[in-house]
Amino acid sequence: IDGNLGYVLRDKSFKGFAGLKAPWGVYAVFGNHDTYGMNLGKEQKRLKQNGVRCLRGGTVHLVAGVSLVGMEDYMIAPHAQFPQAEPDAFTIAMEHEPLRIEQAASRGMDLYFAGHTHAGQFWPNRFVTRRIFALDYGAKRFGHLLAIVLGPTLPPRPGAGDRAGEHQADKQGLTT
Repeated sequence: IDGNLGYVLRDKSFKGFAGLKAPWGVYAVFGNHDTYGMNLGKEQKRLKQNGVRCLRGGTVHLVAGVSLVGMEDYMIAPHAQFPQAEPDAFTIAMEHEPLRIEQAASRGMDLYFAGHTHAGQFWPNRFVTRRIFALDYGAKRFGHLLAIVLGPTLPPRPGAGDRAGEHQADKQGLTT
């Protein structure tokens, strides 16, 4: 939201969330851009009104044997840690910035999702993100854990080059 909750409310950007439906619920975690205006409480309230539950360090038991853990963003809680996964549950972990993949693996998580890196969205971003994160785009196993870092959902910016070509080259590194 980039700190401009007022604009988002006038723009009715939250309206799209109202149509999201999933059998076990719709969940989100905050990211670095959400912290800019420090409207997290108001934003969380709006998301909840539109059927989205924000996980800020909590665990939700979706159905018997399946849990979801959502971490508070690193900018908000840099010392937050993933809890130990329940031994008999399939545990899905999610955070905005892929900084705690190894920690999630060591705590027994089974599946991990993150974003943040904008991998492939513009050049030369990946030259930097590949050095910062253990995984900046794609899927990779960390022991038992399968980590997935999602790329951009927006079209590439002007001058970004061949995003599809970069993604094609990455496919070779997606399997373990």
